[in-house]
Amino acid sequence: IKNEKIKGGDRSSAKESEDSTKEEAQEMYDNGINLTMEASDIENSGVSQELQDKYRQMFIDLYKSADYTLDNAKEDGEDGFTVDVTVKPFLIFEGLDDELNAKLEEIAANMTEVPSDEEINEMVYQAMYDIISPKLSNMEYGDPVTVTIHVVPDDDGVYYVPDDDYQAVENALLPE
Repeated sequence: IKNEKIKGGDRSSAKESEDSTKEEAQEMYDNGINLTMEASDIENSGVSQELQDKYRQMFIDLYKSADYTLDNAKEDGEDGFTVDVTVKPFLIFEGLDDELNAKLEEIAANMTEVPSDEEINEMVYQAMYDIISPKLSNMEYGDPVTVTIHVVPDDDGVYYVPDDDYQAVENALLPE
């Protein structure tokens, strides 16, 4: 939102600002899901569109269950703000490698032919989905972690959170 929209104007300007904020928030959310899809590399793996869609929905459901609080918003002295974001890390991926290896060994033991690369990717991503998705209904969290982010204006006066700060929150939510 531009500073000018916040500081003054008539009611239509405030309404426009509110709509803009909702649109910007939705765009940021959608971009976050898209970045998670990119990071999973599923879209370049040759798997079916159906499985890609399942992953997109799984990531949406995962982020809906994020447990976080925003505290201590303070001016930083440079036209921006700092905000403490306290997140409870997802534990949904703990032990995934072992569970996935066991499931893939089981699948491989029943194979009679060598699958194509695309078929292997489909099996691996489907196996991961089968392991992760049931855990969404009984989410477990780690100990809270606090990350300080910056909210700064760009050259047009539009406030944003720098990518490095988003990445820091993401890393806290999804520890390796």
